Amino acid sequence: MDSLQIHPTIKDPTVADSVSSLQLATWTGSTPLVMQRTLNKLSRAGIITVKRGPGGGFRITEEQLRTKRVKDVLEALGQPVVAPEGSRASDRLQQTLHDACDVTLEEFFS
Repeated sequence: MDSLQIHPTIKDPTVADSVSSLQLATWTGSTPLVMQRTLNKLSRAGIITVKRGPGGGFRITEEQLRTKRVKDVLEALGQPVVAPEGSRASDRLQQTLHDACDVTLEEFFS
């Protein structure tokens, strides 16, 4: 699975259960520990929702899909939307990168 895809059960409002970090790690080819750390960063930034305890896990709400942007995800993960420092990126390239990441998650995943 492409690591940029979102699993359908994460955003399906008809699915009552959340998705565990183990499930997401399996789907993306990551380790549960790395996935847990990544999901915690996204949760702290309000990009995903966490349900603790039995039957708990992670999910993204329709509101989060509509309001959160790709750049919010990158910033939450410590990856700012800029060309690498010292690169010869033009202002136009910087603007292109910014524009590409200034879309909602809903737009990105549709």
